[in-house]
Amino acid sequence: MAGFRSVAAVAAAIVLASTPATAVAGPISWEYSSQFQQLGPFPLWNRLQPLSPGSQTSESGTPTLVGVGYASPSSTFLPMVIPRSFQFDLTITDSATGETGTFAFSGWANELPWPGGRRTFIWDLEPLGPTTMQIGSATYNVDLELRTQGRSTYIDAIVTASTPEPGTLALAGIGLLGPAFGLIRRRFV
Repeated sequence: MAGFRSVAAVAAAIVLASTPATAVAGPISWEYSSQFQQLGPFPLWNRLQPLSPGSQTSESGTPTLVGVGYASPSSTFLPMVIPRSFQFDLTITDSATGETGTFAFSGWANELPWPGGRRTFIWDLEPLGPTTMQIGSATYNVDLELRTQGRSTYIDAIVTASTPEPGTLALAGIGLLGPAFGLIRRRFV
């Protein structure tokens, strides 16, 4: 009988060791929206705009690229030679639970004259808080990238939503039951 307990304990250890720690379940459905808020005295003159809200369904742990904002230089106004400060908020709603979370970024933008009468935008964004957040039953990670297309610059959000697979936790619990029962039996027998 002692040999059986040893075999059961070794089998439980093998099951726990072979269980992937990053096992995830999917797909995950979520919605997003964005907005700009002016910070400071100088107006943005509507050159920074959020893109339309949308929804996504992605496999757990798979990065998803969504366009969330853009900046386009003006040809009718004077160039913004003084950098404008702003806050950019990206709100994500977990479709399964309805819970929301907002990722905040601070930024500045400047519009510069370019040879030939054209103008170009330069800008930057930095996170104001965490870029990973638990919303509903999933963990969302957000990174922003600036992409230039023609004279406009776009903000793309790379969102990775992941949720632990319930089977992973159940398997770990079952694996621990064998040694636990062995210890209990050993004490009372």
